[in-house]
Amino acid sequence: MHRIPYGRNGSSENRRVILLVHGLLNQAEHFLIAGMYNGSLAYLLADNEFDVWLANCRGTNHSRQHISLSSEDPMFWNFSWHEIGKYDLPAKIDYILEKTKKRKIFYAGYSQGGTSFYVMCTERPEYQDKIILASLMAPSAFFPETKKIPLANFFSTNHEEIMELVDDYSLYCFPSIKYSLGEVLMSLCVDSLFDNQCYIFLLETTGAKPENINPYMLPLWFRFSPKVAAKQIVHYLQLIYSGTFRKFDYGTTKNLQIYGQSKPPDYPVGNITAPIAFYSSLGDFMAEYSDIQQMCSRILSCERSFLLRSKHFSHFDFILSNKVEKKLNVPMLRFMQRYDEDGTTKIKNKLVE
Repeated sequence: MHRIPYGRNGSSENRRVILLVHGLLNQAEHFLIAGMYNGSLAYLLADNEFDVWLANCRGTNHSRQHISLSSEDPMFWNFSWHEIGKYDLPAKIDYILEKTKKRKIFYAGYSQGGTSFYVMCTERPEYQDKIILASLMAPSAFFPETKKIPLANFFSTNHEEIMELVDDYSLYCFPSIKYSLGEVLMSLCVDSLFDNQCYIFLLETTGAKPENINPYMLPLWFRFSPKVAAKQIVHYLQLIYSGTFRKFDYGTTKNLQIYGQSKPPDYPVGNITAPIAFYSSLGDFMAEYSDIQQMCSRILSCERSFLLRSKHFSHFDFILSNKVEKKLNVPMLRFMQRYDEDGTTKIKNKLVE
């Protein structure tokens, strides 16, 4: 983890503690690079009396120091966001509480940072008592509409074949261990005759709008893009295909060995009790509003459902957009500030906005 213990106003004794958890193909730096136009959530929180801890999930550039396995060993990459939620988030929370002498912390997760939070709450429910409020930005679980996207439908329908390729050709991480995604993107888009067209192509294919992104920030985005386990990607494809939020599907034979049943069990999201504020956008096709509303309706502790009603605010705009401070970060901060460190609030919460 990285830490920003205080902001520009200096230190104080009683700072609230928060853990920020990044998405797939991200790491801690992606919460910082938007600072070039005051759009960094991490810096905003630090400047407003928060002690900010930034996660680096396993497999990222900062998190490859396994006690016995090299990152070139396929077994190193034998994990999904399930293991991140079941083992890594609890370990991070315990470490933070030990160092800060606090009883509870705030949590903010983007994309996969929300998915892994659901896993922690259902697999390690005792850790919910250590959360004051979880702010989940574009979290994914059910994918009710994603299958209608042709490319997503193709890959999700063929997820078993993709997993076979992973096993047969040792394609255990993406990109290959021999290459860096950042280096590939930098060579294509930076200091090239096609840099502007490359930026536009990359942004358009991900649903982002070029006019919302500062082009000078993209080389930093590329530079810090880490590798991810192929299993993380395949697990998401399985969710899209099945329409359910469940554990990794190893096939009937191995499922019987691991789970004692032919199909993987669903995560019991109805048991989630940690207070959660959801943040979604009409322009996000990776974590649709209907997905998040479904999750909000299934848990009793849905404190807020905040919808960005712009169809031009994409999944990547949650941390990249030059409009993110005003549209998202400040409303998120103000809502967190309603909560005391014991998790109580004196201001009545709005459920839907």
